[in-house]
Amino acid sequence: MEPLPTRPVCGRMAWRGADLVQQGDWIDALTPDELTALGAAAGRLGENPASWIGARPEGLPLGPLATRVARMADELENGRGFLLIRGIDATLALHELKKLYWVLGVHFGRIVPQNMKGELLGSVTDKGSRYLDDVNARGYTSNDELFFHSDAGDAVSLLCVRQARTGGDNAIVSTMAIYNVLLEEAPHLLPVLARGFPVYVRDEAKGARVGGVTVGEVSGRRFPVFSHYKGRLSGGINLKSVRAVAQVTGVPFTSEETEALDAFESIATRDGMALSLRAQPGDILIVNNCMVLHKRTGFEDYEAPDRKRLLLRFWINLHNGRELAPEIETALRRGFDATPVVEAA
Repeated sequence: MEPLPTRPVCGRMAWRGADLVQQGDWIDALTPDELTALGAAAGRLGENPASWIGARPEGLPLGPLATRVARMADELENGRGFLLIRGIDATLALHELKKLYWVLGVHFGRIVPQNMKGELLGSVTDKGSRYLDDVNARGYTSNDELFFHSDAGDAVSLLCVRQARTGGDNAIVSTMAIYNVLLEEAPHLLPVLARGFPVYVRDEAKGARVGGVTVGEVSGRRFPVFSHYKGRLSGGINLKSVRAVAQVTGVPFTSEETEALDAFESIATRDGMALSLRAQPGDILIVNNCMVLHKRTGFEDYEAPDRKRLLLRFWINLHNGRELAPEIETALRRGFDATPVVEAA
């Protein structure tokens, strides 16, 4: 890796939420013709989801939507680092929604397993786990508020099928903008963040591996919060997985590590930094994990199972993803070391 930049990050990627609230160009509303093309591509998928794993972009042509997707892919990697795609009809049968979503995922990149079951297409819904109280709980099975974090894969994608009765709003924040604030206010902490932290790897069961680390264990090496490689600055962290290390080992962070983590989180949650949004059913949020962190507020759900909050999720390695330092690429892009299945039984 290269030394961190000594100048602020410029351009669209160093955005602040307060500025974007006044703009609407970060919402990509699909046109009727584009939605028709997406439906036609989805019609090429077989009815058995197991057959979808072999699908490739060239076998799922997007017609008039292709130009828009190419532009969105560039924005995801070289622009602001996130997309909000709007227009899909969330009242479609769930199987049809999944087909539409799979087509888009294939065109953005290679979908990787997101848990020890090997799921490529996951469901984000409350299953009663306690994210805030249980060190091993993962947020996608809880209704608790989540801390800012990045996931594995170049990007994480969420399709809103149903929202909760109250709460469950998303927020995203630019790690490039956080870097600029640190560079101005606390540059002495940047080397600490570049050295990084070990992480505690969580999942539903022990024995799986993610990024080469066994679930239920602390990584034997540190993962940088900020890294600079071949001219590109990348930033990402899972605040729960890092802070859990001191909890499970009983070894506290050093004073400078504590200061760096606290400063990072304080800036991320500072007024005006993050963009908060409540996704509409049918909205797709895609976040570049090297540029943007995401979180969610806690929520109260409906009692009826068919009304409960439900999002569909991908972890994606982008076709146009940046070059990463080898030690980071292995951890970020592998996902869970599990046999891929579209959905677990």
